[in-house]
Amino acid sequence: MRFLIDADLPRRTAGLIKSYGHESVDVRDVGLGGASDEQVAAYARAHQMCLLTGDFGFADIRNYPPEQFGGLVVLEIPKNATADRILRCRAGSRSWSGATCASGPGHKPWVRS
Repeated sequence: MRFLIDADLPRRTAGLIKSYGHESVDVRDVGLGGASDEQVAAYARAHQMCLLTGDFGFADIRNYPPEQFGGLVVLEIPKNATADRILRCRAGSRSWSGATCASGPGHKPWVRS
């Protein structure tokens, strides 16, 4: 699976995802650190990557239809969250491919394929 990690998530997230055997690219490593949501989305779509983000703007399926991505994962996490906490959402799904996932503090993760 190929992930694009948004700039609002901890820098260590890409390496952690890679340690699970997935391809993972941080937007800051491809010149998109200060890019608009539309630019980040376009990159994810063009490369058929699953976008992993904390930006709930991406949860609006009218603007970002999940079927246009290799997956779309939106996490609500505290600003001081570690990369390890981000992976807790993963426990709620066997695969992020083609899925939309949301998780928040004190809430059980949900996944919609």
